[in-house]
Amino acid sequence: MILDTSFLIDLMRGDDGAEEKLRELEERNVKASATFINGFELRAGALRYYDTEEEMEKIDKALSSIGQLYMVP
Repeated sequence: MILDTSFLIDLMRGDDGAEEKLRELEERNVKASATFINGFELRAGALRYYDTEEEMEKIDKALSSIGQLYMVP
């Protein structure tokens, strides 16, 4: 299952509902993944709005917890 960028943002913010949904997917053995587009969108937002270094670390942590990024045509 490819995750939406807004869902990834919720995970990074520690949203209980998003974390619960991710645990549910893991329990059902659903492979959650992200695309390079998610990574781009998250990093573009971080560069524009946030303390870049800290936000980039959060992004890297969130994406690494999901696993490999897939290139979707």
